[in-house]
Amino acid sequence: MALNNKEMAFDFVQRLLQEKLGGVFVRSSGGDFGRHCVFTWLRDTSVKFYVVYKREFFNSFGVWFPKFRGGVGESLNVEWLDFACRRGCLFVLFVYPDGRVFGVEPEFMRSYCVNNGLVREQGSVNPVFGSQGDLLSVKEVTYCVPIGVLRDFCGVLEGWFS
Repeated sequence: MALNNKEMAFDFVQRLLQEKLGGVFVRSSGGDFGRHCVFTWLRDTSVKFYVVYKREFFNSFGVWFPKFRGGVGESLNVEWLDFACRRGCLFVLFVYPDGRVFGVEPEFMRSYCVNNGLVREQGSVNPVFGSQGDLLSVKEVTYCVPIGVLRDFCGVLEGWFS
């Protein structure tokens, strides 16, 4: 499978959600979300998924966090994880060009990162788009998790809502 851009990735995740949970999922519109979006289940609008299209894993995770020597992980800017929590998203889903989709509960990701010292601040100031579509100059702060913390969404959905 080749999900070459965010639109292909978002369409793929929307189909997965509809196949696995039934009903219709709609994508949020408005604002500049870049490679991020939120899907809401029309059957129950409290069921939301925050989706991020990633080109690859955080391959230098084990370099940044030596206790995970050689390991890969995933990361998400603090602002975006806070946004997912404020929107009441049940899961953050990371989707990759090869069709793999991994997920984690946003509150769990935040507490896991804080409790395990997996919060990273970049050394230089970068221009980034904020969750309101505004251009910010910030030292990005990211929550970073080892890949083993994420769950395979393309596998069986059982247990995700228990």
